[in-house]
Amino acid sequence: MSITNSTVFRAAASASAILMAVSTCPAEVTPGSLRCEYRGNPIGMDDRTPRLSWQLQSKERGQKQTAYRVLAASSPELLQRGKGDLWDTGRVESEQSILVRYAGKPLVARQQCFWRVKVWDAAGQASEWSPVAKWEIGLPDPADWQDASWIRLEKDSRNSPLAKRPIQIYTMKEPSLLESFPSPMFRTEFELKPGIVRARAYVCGLGYSELYVNGARVGDAVLDPGQTTYDVRAFYVTHDITDQLKAGGRNAVGFMVGNGFFGQNHAHGYPADRLADGPPVVIAKIVVDYSDGTSQTIVTDGSWKAATGPILYDNVYGGETYDARLERPGWGRVGYDDSQWQHALVVKPVTARLQAQMIPPIRCTKTIGPTRVIDCGNGRWIFDLGQNIAGWARIKLEAPADTTLTLKFAEVLAPDGKHLDHASTGIMYTGQDQTGVYVCKGGGVETWEPRFTYHGFRYVEVAGLPAEPAKDFLVGVHVHTDAPRRGAFHCSDEMLNRIYQTSLWTIEDNMHSVMEDCPHREKCAWLGDAHAVAETTIFNYDMAQLWTKFVDDIETVLGRGGETYFGQKATPGIPCDIAVGRRLGQEARPDWGSAYVLLPWYLQTYYGDTEVFTRHYGHLRRWIDYVKGLREDGIVVRGYGDWCPPVGNEKIECPVPLTSTAFYYGTLRIMADFARQLGKTADTEYFTNLAAETKTAFNKKFFNAATGGYGSQTADAMALRFDLPPDGQTESVAKSLAREVTDKHKGHAMVGIHGGRPLFTQLAEHGYDELAITALKQDQWPGHAYTINQGFTTWPEIANEVKAGERIFHSLNHPMHSGFAAWFHESVAGIRPAAPGFKQIHLKPHGFRQLEQAQAWHDSPYGRIESAWQCRHGAFEWAIRVPPNTTATAWLPAASADSASEGGKPLSRAAGVRILRQEGDRVVLALESGNYQFKSNLTGQ
Repeated sequence: MSITNSTVFRAAASASAILMAVSTCPAEVTPGSLRCEYRGNPIGMDDRTPRLSWQLQSKERGQKQTAYRVLAASSPELLQRGKGDLWDTGRVESEQSILVRYAGKPLVARQQCFWRVKVWDAAGQASEWSPVAKWEIGLPDPADWQDASWIRLEKDSRNSPLAKRPIQIYTMKEPSLLESFPSPMFRTEFELKPGIVRARAYVCGLGYSELYVNGARVGDAVLDPGQTTYDVRAFYVTHDITDQLKAGGRNAVGFMVGNGFFGQNHAHGYPADRLADGPPVVIAKIVVDYSDGTSQTIVTDGSWKAATGPILYDNVYGGETYDARLERPGWGRVGYDDSQWQHALVVKPVTARLQAQMIPPIRCTKTIGPTRVIDCGNGRWIFDLGQNIAGWARIKLEAPADTTLTLKFAEVLAPDGKHLDHASTGIMYTGQDQTGVYVCKGGGVETWEPRFTYHGFRYVEVAGLPAEPAKDFLVGVHVHTDAPRRGAFHCSDEMLNRIYQTSLWTIEDNMHSVMEDCPHREKCAWLGDAHAVAETTIFNYDMAQLWTKFVDDIETVLGRGGETYFGQKATPGIPCDIAVGRRLGQEARPDWGSAYVLLPWYLQTYYGDTEVFTRHYGHLRRWIDYVKGLREDGIVVRGYGDWCPPVGNEKIECPVPLTSTAFYYGTLRIMADFARQLGKTADTEYFTNLAAETKTAFNKKFFNAATGGYGSQTADAMALRFDLPPDGQTESVAKSLAREVTDKHKGHAMVGIHGGRPLFTQLAEHGYDELAITALKQDQWPGHAYTINQGFTTWPEIANEVKAGERIFHSLNHPMHSGFAAWFHESVAGIRPAAPGFKQIHLKPHGFRQLEQAQAWHDSPYGRIESAWQCRHGAFEWAIRVPPNTTATAWLPAASADSASEGGKPLSRAAGVRILRQEGDRVVLALESGNYQFKSNLTGQ
């Protein structure tokens, strides 16, 4: 799902309406929303002991699960008869409703498992059984693939000058021609018996592939599978092709395969031997099950036919060239004459292991029409989408054969308004413009969009049109990992809404099976960028599987970097960036490498998932010990620092050792908690003592007792984030932070990605709501509102002051600068996890004296949480939803408990509400699950 106000905010408004109604329905609890490893009814899984989750639905307050029973069976019919031939937990006295590990009979490849659950509520009453859900094992073992072969094209049969592109980058003295590996097509035919009951295609086509069955493309995923460190692991995708096959007849199956990052042979000036794993390859296994209990297998091998097709060039950075005259009509159907095709070449395995792809697929989620079209003369036109996006252009035209269109993509127009400026998209690094070439075949209306590349752009220049383009000639296609929305925010201030939406646009533009830094010049998954933006992504999208993959990606490239610190080779050798073909980058510096600890912590905090840190614990511990060796007098001296503040990296205010040591302290405390959960007593003590030692050294080095702070916005904000101030000095540091913003920078934020994440949240937490909002809305440089008012629709890498005629050489689409946007959920709406997975919730809204209204929702593992408030003339109203099987602590703005009510009743008489204490101008309440409607008076009158 892409960003659409109509769908996201209608859902939020609907949720608010539900909250306004106080339930009078009879008690009932119903289990639903069954998930297996975060997915509904997944097929093709490797994990044979997966984790099961469900949510409770109830209209009563205080409802929770006191026990559960799971039945798992080999058929839904058995479940209907109350039989669990694979697993019957019996009644388990437990509140656990997320990530319950399957512990039934051993499961084998391709086995289907049907399951359902019933629960007992707070009163010990049993629910009805849930609807039946299922999961299905794929091909988890190497032996499951041993009858299939990797195949590729043997001979490059392209014979066209369009198969080469000129390149020139700053590292080259002379321009040269770059030729991508050919993009092959593969096909085969086979007979099937009548009585098909199930058919699956297990496919790994590298770098990207599309599956065709009987002439029709299967599925809607693009740029599939997701990129990995290919020689270590590659993803296979499972397709349900039952309905596409013809029972009792002949069938045809084919693939189109592109280079992707696997065959990426040029970027950043790296030569091919540093990047490419090799030419495109595919391995596939199709298994058809019949009603008589037999099965039939079709595998890739040397009998398949292979050829080149209309794609003459494809490069994930440079673009794609498609010659429609070279299309092979009917190639994917039965009866096609492939006698002139060559036999596929069987090659050695290209990866150490095949893994089931569990992350959401990349999809085309939205189309965007141009807001204006510029006639540049001589058959050249520029289309302005009005929005910086990641994806490509789709064109539709009718033109004579041989008409050649060249499409170029950029974020910026040149000063004359009739040319593109490619500086921000990285031509100086890649040597290529982002370019698409389409050659018309003629004879009617033609529609084209690329398959194996993607771009970052707002503007599309089209050259070669024989006539003025029709109104429907071109649309932009938004392409990204289609992680379902899990949250939204809206308030009464339209500029804040625009800042929030810009943050999400920037995030979506950079989700392509990893969280990358930008969608054009680098497309790298930098670790510092990842931990900066992670929490914002989690509040708004279903990120559990994507961040799990990211952490696993880190492990797959351990020890591959080349940089050393002070002559010491990194151990474990965490990279600065991951999964970009075979690009071998430098070792991560401590502030970047902290992502390896922070991301598993976020997965536990927001999802209740302990599996990731448990699997990686050994490497995490070695990383901590490595960083320990980089200290001088207890201070971690290396790092990149507070990357990309508005003044640029040359003028970072906060010392690099301060931010690196702060991250080290934060990760030490996390590691102590990980060790405690794993029962590692000695490690717990080790990390705890090392953390205390680090805190002492940090404050000795950086804390200024005279000012009560650390000397910059980033320094103060990070110290507050990680609880580093000396005892009794927290509020003095908060005051210092406020002074750094108000006095030193005249109400402006002057932070990079390290300070940007906590700045606004810490200001709010310590009573500076107005300052936080003022800094965000600054319409003079630097400021988020300023950036938007200059015409930016995504966050730039560096928010420089815009000067007329000055070219921009950095990216205009960097999600690392969306990290601050967690503030909308955690501060303005006040939604935070107080126990792993939101089992306990903190609700503490901010900004109600500056804003009239705000609302946000977040779908936690237990269900939807909502906080929707309005404040006018001192009267505060707050609608809250606390999902069943959770509890919450709420900080209700009110002069006193006597000045507040819930559902028209005094707080002392409200069901599910317990008054805990008064904290300043808030009443602290303990809430059971349910929907609440609070009213209070902030003045006490």
